Amino acid sequence: MSIHADLSSIMSTFDQALERLDESAREVAGGPEDDVVADIYEVERHLRQAQRRLKRAIDYLEGA
Repeated sequence: MSIHADLSSIMSTFDQALERLDESAREVAGGPEDDVVADIYEVERHLRQAQRRLKRAIDYLEGA
């Protein structure tokens, strides 16, 4: 498998993880675990940052 295919697969995994995190945050928001929501959104923020960096790497490889 090529590096591009590997990275694209990871990008897809990021998309799925971000969707699941968002669903989890909505599920616990407003309940007794409300403090957890901030942590979930912090994890989401870091994953989105990693996703943007991965996208730059993929774009670079496509242009190389």
